Amino acid sequence: MKVLIFGAGGIVGQHMYIQKPNEVEAIFCRRESSDFWIGFDYEKDDIFSFLNKHNPDKIGRAHV
Repeated sequence: MKVLIFGAGGIVGQHMYIQKPNEVEAIFCRRESSDFWIGFDYEKDDIFSFLNKHNPDKIGRAHV
């Protein structure tokens, strides 16, 4: 399973990274990494392009 996780730069995201099961492929998105960041100010086509590029099975967020 491939999971895309937004907000991975915070404490919750860091713990998710450490505790990730081996059978899960996770893409941790955070602000510091331009390859893995998509903001709300992006155009709709940019968001769909980002999601199509990574093709996740699930999408979640790490911040509370």
